[in-house]
Amino acid sequence: MVKMMSKFPIIVCDDDKDLANQLAKNINASIQDLTDDNESYTELDESVTFVANDFAQAVGYVVANDIKNCIYFLDIELSRESKAKNGVDLAEFIKKNDENAQIIFVTAYDKYAPLTYRRRIGAIDYISKSMSSDKIIQRIEETLRNAFDNLSSRIKFGQRDF
Repeated sequence: MVKMMSKFPIIVCDDDKDLANQLAKNINASIQDLTDDNESYTELDESVTFVANDFAQAVGYVVANDIKNCIYFLDIELSRESKAKNGVDLAEFIKKNDENAQIIFVTAYDKYAPLTYRRRIGAIDYISKSMSSDKIIQRIEETLRNAFDNLSSRIKFGQRDF
């Protein structure tokens, strides 16, 4: 059992403002559930730090605040324009700046999953927006537990990816 106490920023990026805000609410509710239901996480004091609606907003915030050890919930399609930077581009940028970043893709389009693997981003989960609200919240909770554990052990023991 690992006692969690570190502060890990959580960033959401989705081009649909309403969906981004709903996701942030679901993440905060999931964290509350985690702290209420599990002794290992009673010290968690996390909540969504920033909600961005495009690539530039997210990058600007990450750079300006030198964000490290962060959990990211990213939509893959961040614009209707094909030339625009997408969530996979954002994830690549994030990983270059924060090797411990925990990336979770939240998307309506399952067709993008292979792209995330080809570009070797190392996302820890892939959540479909088409799932029911209850399923999404359950999945967020499982994913957050995984992300908090990953970050805590990386910080405690140093990075040990093979």
